[in-house]
Amino acid sequence: MSLGPFPLLGAHSGNIHGHFESLPLLMLNCKVQEIAFGFPDDFPKSEEVLTRFLDGKGIWPEGVKIPDELFDEGRRLVAGLVGLGGISGFKDPRTVLTWPFWRQVLREFHSLRVVVVPLLRSPHEIAMSLCTRSEGALGYWTSLDLVAVHFGRMKAILENEKQASRAVRFGSEGFLDDLAEAARCCGLTWNEADALRVFDRACVHHEPATVVHESQSLYEELGGQRPPLGQVERNGWLLARDARKCEALAQRLESHRRSEAQQQLSQTQQQLSQAQQQLSQAQQQLSQTQQLSQTQQQLSQTQQQLSQTQAALSDMRNQLTLARDEMSRAQESEHRMWEECQRLREQRDRFESHPVLGQVLRARRRVKGLLARSAIGSEAE
Repeated sequence: MSLGPFPLLGAHSGNIHGHFESLPLLMLNCKVQEIAFGFPDDFPKSEEVLTRFLDGKGIWPEGVKIPDELFDEGRRLVAGLVGLGGISGFKDPRTVLTWPFWRQVLREFHSLRVVVVPLLRSPHEIAMSLCTRSEGALGYWTSLDLVAVHFGRMKAILENEKQASRAVRFGSEGFLDDLAEAARCCGLTWNEADALRVFDRACVHHEPATVVHESQSLYEELGGQRPPLGQVERNGWLLARDARKCEALAQRLESHRRSEAQQQLSQTQQQLSQAQQQLSQAQQQLSQTQQLSQTQQQLSQTQQQLSQTQAALSDMRNQLTLARDEMSRAQESEHRMWEECQRLREQRDRFESHPVLGQVLRARRRVKGLLARSAIGSEAE
């Protein structure tokens, strides 16, 4: 059967030969499933989404609207599938949840014969696989609840589809017979030798076991087989062994989470210590900044005082210049007066030395002296 011209999901530790799932179809299924149920992967990571999904039993909630571009993408991918070979198909466990989308897409290919091939594994195996792949994050019983939802949707699809093969029961004694019937139903040629050649027992990681759960009842309704009564003891031993595995995974996860929590706490404490150091440095810087601000204020005041002093000094210099100018003028005036006095003395000396004028001057001085004494005497009386 052709899987189309698309790249396939590669190998993984869970399947060293690859998963034979078309990547474009898988990615489209993830988008549709996330719109319908709120999670794209094998199981919800949120407790709220998980509870809502389990309560809804995988039935699409009312009001879900898938964008037209996703329907266009679905039609394009199906056209690529049917255009590459006479018999083609795809496999993805999400399809049981996204079937309303694919049913609408496939109806537009009127000449296409669609055959649904249900693939069954023991609920216990699937639950163990989910626990292992989630590394203990998903509990065993919650995993069984998810399996029950998938099987319930598978049952509803088979009840409403006309073309469906017999369920292919992995891990059962009738596995090869189921494969042969599915091949014939799809129009393929069956070759048991080829089937045995490509089947690798090393890829079987878990053994089937019977559990008391709704998923087990649905599994048996879909065609799954219970182990023979003679294997009841082995069944109990398998459940006990795998329960210890799940418990160990959960303990490992819890230990890992505690270790991560301790590391985060240590990192938080280091960050807190660094933050405290930064705060202390910031406070020191703030103190220094305040001191600098005070110093700047003092400097500003000093600059103002200096400016005032410089202005006063300039005024004093101007006054000193004016005083020097006045002193210079006063000295010049004094010098002129002294010169005038000298000139007058010389003139007086010349007059006194004159025979006639000298006598007149001396007589004049005697008269002034007599008049002065007479005036003093009158004042005294």
